[in-house]
Amino acid sequence: MILFALSDIHGNLDNLKKIRPHLTDADVILLTGDITHFGKERAIAETLQVFGPHAAKVLAVTGNCDYLEAGGALEREGLSLHRSFKTTMGLTFAGCSGSLPCPGRTPNEFSEEEFALFASELQPAFETGSPVVLVTHQPPFGTAADRIGSGEHVGSKAFRAFIDAHPPMLSFCGHIHEAQSISTLGATQIINPGPFMKGWYAAAKVEQGLVTEVELRNVVDNLEAPNLNQQLK
Repeated sequence: MILFALSDIHGNLDNLKKIRPHLTDADVILLTGDITHFGKERAIAETLQVFGPHAAKVLAVTGNCDYLEAGGALEREGLSLHRSFKTTMGLTFAGCSGSLPCPGRTPNEFSEEEFALFASELQPAFETGSPVVLVTHQPPFGTAADRIGSGEHVGSKAFRAFIDAHPPMLSFCGHIHEAQSISTLGATQIINPGPFMKGWYAAAKVEQGLVTEVELRNVVDNLEAPNLNQQLK
């Protein structure tokens, strides 16, 4: 099973058009927030139109720069993972939208207390008997995925506590553009693909319930990030 994860598209439909020929390879396409740049229903519709027939493979959460109406549009299409989970092809995908409060404030923000509540609603995902893939916009605290340029960690402590207590197989996030990374937290692979607005995305291979490969790719100039890519045994 091949998973593609795109984060922080920020309405860059040109890059979506560039990746579209490669989407045939993906079984599931995960969007980890900031799909639009302060967009609502129309922006989501335009994005899904670019995905074309591959839109049916999409599972998504929204980010802090997506209005609540954008999340509503994803729910109506049956593509939203916010505060919910779906099992497909032997994997269970669970998710949470939004971010912690940002400087200047953005439309889709939550407190740590709210994130803790949302995460608790995802616990039944771990009772399905399938490996769990967690999909959030806000990274978990204290990881490579939440480190800003100053070196400070700005992720969610609620998500970190949830992962510590209920380790998913994979955790895809975004939000912190400069924290593009593949790292390990206990039994969980944490992936921040980097901003797709600049061409970056992640690809993961799952075979017989195990992650066998994770890599970061760039659709703009075919760059690779060899220091971050991992061949997992």
